[in-house]
Amino acid sequence: MLVALAGGWVGIRALNAKSDLTKAQTLVSTIKAQATKMDFAGLGTTSKQLSAATSSAVAQTHDPLWRAAEVLPFIGKDLSAVRQMAEAIDSVSINTLAPVAKVASGLSVASLKPVNGKFNLAPIVALNSVLGPAATSLHSASTAVSDIDLNGTMGVVHSAGVKLAGMLTSADTMVADIRSITSIAPA
Repeated sequence: MLVALAGGWVGIRALNAKSDLTKAQTLVSTIKAQATKMDFAGLGTTSKQLSAATSSAVAQTHDPLWRAAEVLPFIGKDLSAVRQMAEAIDSVSINTLAPVAKVASGLSVASLKPVNGKFNLAPIVALNSVLGPAATSLHSASTAVSDIDLNGTMGVVHSAGVKLAGMLTSADTMVADIRSITSIAPA
């Protein structure tokens, strides 16, 4: 009876974590769209929503019963992989997206246009100051997800891990490229 209750508890937490991570995936798509449209004000709001979703997913996977179940045959490897993915995307949300969104939310298309024939470099300098640490954090998360052992995990966990690794690798490359461009601005 106790084993069934513990299994049910972990199952509920797994469903909650999946829901949070699905919401986070939707919010990441929103952030991409906002960045493309230069909706800098919207980035701040969406970043906060993303952080709430990823923090909730991490909380679900840090339960003592969850952690104990990670050593069990059959499901342990899946639970461990989901926890590691949740931690990585939460780290990206907190240490990469939040600081960049905070600076970017103060930008506007008008603030980036030349005035009297001169570019106002202050917004680019401000963005560059957070891009270095953000890029480092993103690279660490990308590496951590790539290092998750997905062999033998359920199809849905394996697919999610492969997809997340691809997204983070792509984002890592893009942020590194942006960082190299913004780093030429004088401090």
